[in-house]
Amino acid sequence: IGSGMSVLGPAFGYVIGGQLLDIYIDINAVSNVPLQPNDPRWLGAWWIGFLLCWILAWSLVIPLSCFPKHLPGTEEIHRQKISQAHSYKSASVITRHHYGESFKDFLSVLL
Repeated sequence: IGSGMSVLGPAFGYVIGGQLLDIYIDINAVSNVPLQPNDPRWLGAWWIGFLLCWILAWSLVIPLSCFPKHLPGTEEIHRQKISQAHSYKSASVITRHHYGESFKDFLSVLL
């Protein structure tokens, strides 16, 4: 999904941004400006796309804020993972003094 959106996002942005350039940059002043979209002095409303993205992003805040900070059962899983880390059988290898100073130690770590 992330790779697809990284390709489709800019494509949609260019298409929508190109369509928004037919609208004058100051929406209220359209009748006062004697310009047409094909005039070289025309400035398009590029900022509307950013406004739409901002509105869409903020519309996701409410649904995402309804999720709990921690899912039920997270604490139990966390405790199990901690106990698994402390019950490692070859922990004596790690507690040896001067461990990691020779190439033989590298091979034992790989195993």
